[in-house]
Amino acid sequence: MSEFSNKLARANLLQDSDIDEFISSFLKIVKADYDWAMPTHNEAMVEKKVVEDIFTAMEVIKSGKAGSYKPGVANGIKVRRYDYPRFAFIVRDE
Repeated sequence: MSEFSNKLARANLLQDSDIDEFISSFLKIVKADYDWAMPTHNEAMVEKKVVEDIFTAMEVIKSGKAGSYKPGVANGIKVRRYDYPRFAFIVRDE
């Protein structure tokens, strides 16, 4: 998994993270007109389709219909890890 994917996977474990804000912010990125994104420093470009897939995945996770996940514990917090072909999300298991 790339550094970009690892950062996205860890993003939702922050104390003050908010899935609704993430989705709202990411929607702005999805709607923009571009072909490639450079998600982090020293990271290869990714095509817009990956950005769209990330947005869709987070919406499905939020809806509770994402399907299978790997349960775990990170920093003492119960989590669920959803793996996708080019990225993963780790979210609090609430």
